[in-house]
Amino acid sequence: GDADTIIPMQHSLRLHDAMAQSTPASVMHIYPWMDHNTPPPSRYWDDIRAFLRDNGVISEGTPEETP
Repeated sequence: GDADTIIPMQHSLRLHDAMAQSTPASVMHIYPWMDHNTPPPSRYWDDIRAFLRDNGVISEGTPEETP
C-alpha cells in the first residue's frame, strides 16, 4: 500500500517499470492507506485471481477461495 514504511512504494514502482516489457506483463495495483501489515481488502484477492486467469495459470472454473 501507499502507506508502507517498511518497503517504500517507490521500490514497487521501480520494479513495475523495469518489468514493463515482461511476459506476462507486469500489473500494479496500489491500495490506498495500506501499510506493510494491513490485512488486504477483498478486492486484493479478486485482483490476484484476475491476473492468474488472464495469464492462463487458473481457468474460469477455478473455485474462489479467499484466505
